[in-house]
Formats: sequence, C-alpha cells, structure tokens
Amino acid sequence: MTEGEKRIVLSLPLFCGVPKEISEKLLSSHGCAARDFGRGEVVYDHENFKKALAVLLSGRLQVSKKTADGGELIMSALYPPSLFGAAALFNDSGTYASVITAKEDSRVLFLPRAPLLSAMKESPTFAENYIRYLSERIEFLNRRIMRLTAGTAEQRLAGFLLDNLPGETGAARSLPMTDTAKALNMGRASLYRAMERLEKIGAIEKSKDGIIVKNKKILSEV
Repeated sequence: MTEGEKRIVLSLPLFCGVPKEISEKLLSSHGCAARDFGRGEVVYDHENFKKALAVLLSGRLQVSKKTADGGELIMSALYPPSLFGAAALFNDSGTYASVITAKEDSRVLFLPRAPLLSAMKESPTFAENYIRYLSERIEFLNRRIMRLTAGTAEQRLAGFLLDNLPGETGAARSLPMTDTAKALNMGRASLYRAMERLEKIGAIEKSKDGIIVKNKKILSEV
C-alpha cells in the first residue's frame, strides 16, 4: 500500500478521531493488503469472499444480487473510497449476500477481522465509527427497498442516481440503460421518460458519456 493509498484510507469517516498509533497498527497488521482486479473480475460472490472490511482505493465496482428467476438485480455502484464487506465480517453463515464485480480496473484494500476487532477494543471511537457506518448501510438498504416498491419512476431514478454518484456534482457517470432498468424494476421506455423529466426540471443532463447530475438538491426533492 502506497502512502497515497494510506491517506485515502485514513480520510474515511471510519478513522475520524481514532488515535494515529491505532490506525497505523491496523494498516500494518498481518493480512492487511491491497489487491488489483481487472475489469469484469469478480471481487466477491456468494461462495468466494474474505472475512474482511474492504476499501475501494481506485476503479469502480458493481454490487448485484441474483434473483429467484436466475436474473441479476443491480444494487449499487461503488466508487473510491467506498467501504464494503461488512455483511461477511462477523457473519459465520458461510455465504455472502451479494456479487461484487469490477466494472473497470480496480484496486481494493482488505482489512481482516482480527486486527479490526483489536482496533475496536482499543479505541471506542473506532468502534462507534463502525457502528455509525453500519447504521448508514441499513438506511441505504431501506431506501433501496422503498425505491423498488413505491414512488414514481422519476423518484426511483433520482434515488438510484443519488445512491450511485461518484461523489461530486457535475461528473458524468455511465448509465447502461438495460442494467439500470433492471435495477429499478421498470421498462426502458419508462426509464427514458423519467430521464427526460429529470432533465426538464434541471436535475440532470444527458451527455455522450452518460448522465451528469447538475443539482443534487433538486434530485433529492423529486
């Protein structure tokens, strides 16, 4: 792990207020290592995963679930410096709930369970930060369920975009129409109409590279 990558990790809310010596000890612990994944490579699936909290250092990942009919439901996109893997960290079921795939060349840091647990015991702040992160994940999943079961097509698309932003307004993001329609449980025609309506109110703008979110505030109030 480079010094630049270490700075990325330490900038996460998970490490906010944590004593430097505890953070350094965690990042230098046995098993804490970064790995590169090529585009299309599976990072986690139902049977192959690590008992670790992972940090996306670069690239882009897609989180999906298998449906009962054998299809795929896209849950979200992950951009640096996203965390993932909490579902397996203290879960002894032997399976992982999602499939995580690299949508472009990506680099991931894995923080194993044992040193993470030690850091939580040594630093109440670190433990509190982790609990806060889990609470935010629960909130995200509740929003995801709501988006699939209620609201207009525009509201569901707006929520999807807010959940999958790279982090800043004005950045174009690729939006594969078929995948997005599946994720939102709607037809392509409905998706295009929803995009046109969001563009009309100034929330988004379509470009050759994908979608540009022009105004997060408008998008969140749809």
